[in-house]
Amino acid sequence: MMKWTRAGVSRRGWILGSPNSLVVGLCESNVVALLNDLFEGSSDAAPAFYFVTLSQRYSGLKHGDRAVSTVVHIAVSGNMNHIAVNLLRSVVRVDEHSAGEWHQLLFDALRETCSSRRALETVYTMLVKCYADKGMIKMAIRLVG
Repeated sequence: MMKWTRAGVSRRGWILGSPNSLVVGLCESNVVALLNDLFEGSSDAAPAFYFVTLSQRYSGLKHGDRAVSTVVHIAVSGNMNHIAVNLLRSVVRVDEHSAGEWHQLLFDALRETCSSRRALETVYTMLVKCYADKGMIKMAIRLVG
């Protein structure tokens, strides 16, 4: 997995000597582009997911809504729906403690980062179910309303 990730990162012009060098400041637009490159280069969602988890672990920072949305879409496109659901559940947990701002940001980012209508429908269905499972019925209704 590290081999695919290193190849994708080097195509973007970043040379990584060790996993610790992921502390390099990665702006969200570069992360999104890298995630798309990793998925398009291999048609496998695993390298993109691996990069996200590895970079979060070594940088100690959470990725933004566009990066999370991109990973969700990649996971759905790569037939890794369980990964997409887990990511969406973690987002719903964050949104549970906010006044809904994160919900709207995520909703917009999911729409902006979608690659196909079918994938977007799948992701929205997953998100509605996650909100309903968490007992956040008003949020779920807002999504379908």
